[in-house]
Amino acid sequence: MRRLSHAVMLCLAMLLLGTACNRVPQHPPVRGVVTMDGEPYGNVLVTFMPLEGGGGLTPVGKADDSGKFIMGTEAEDNGVLPGKYKVVVAAGPPKESKGTGHPSEAFQKKGPATGKVDANKEFKKLEKDSTQAAKTAKAKSHPAIYSDPARTPLEIVEVGTSAKEIKLELKSAAK
Repeated sequence: MRRLSHAVMLCLAMLLLGTACNRVPQHPPVRGVVTMDGEPYGNVLVTFMPLEGGGGLTPVGKADDSGKFIMGTEAEDNGVLPGKYKVVVAAGPPKESKGTGHPSEAFQKKGPATGKVDANKEFKKLEKDSTQAAKTAKAKSHPAIYSDPARTPLEIVEVGTSAKEIKLELKSAAK
């Protein structure tokens, strides 16, 4: 009986040790706010470009109208792997735009062909939509320097194993 107890204890110890060694890396939450010339700056995408390793997923967050964002990788708020990141801020999509989902979903929903399609008419429609999107993007006037990983003046962010809050201060005159 005593030998059985020792064997059970040894198995339990090995199981616990194996579980501790195979832990999934933590993704500490990273929250922040984006400002432009001291005012909240929303509808932008914040991207952390990994400086070390780079083998994981790239964390992204979308700032709301108050400039607040939460970084995420697989989900929109699951955090960021510890490491050093270059920060890039790009103009977000027009507010009236809607997500299209994965292309395979559109293909599955598509019905059988119903006849001829006027390619010229379809092209003109796409051209009109893209022109409108370009006008909307220009109206926002987002400084391009913040969207360029090679030129962004934003400081490198280092994420550890605990939660982090950051403030990204953009200047409209930055070139």
